Amino acid sequence: MTQKYVGPPFSDVHTDPQERYRAGFQHGAQKVREMIEAGTVDLEKLIKWIEIDLQKWRHSPEDHYNPPVLK
Repeated sequence: MTQKYVGPPFSDVHTDPQERYRAGFQHGAQKVREMIEAGTVDLEKLIKWIEIDLQKWRHSPEDHYNPPVLK
């Protein structure tokens, strides 16, 4: 395994929208990897969640802070 990159402290970048977006993207990718490695979700279910539930949430006009839960 390669050495992990450690970026600046969150307090230094929390006002930069691009950095917050990238942090959220990385966090989401890590959580998906953890679920797959733990065997708590199968690939078919994950694809359905991304292409339907997550897509609807992204384009929702309502102010939902949290994404839909992967069931």
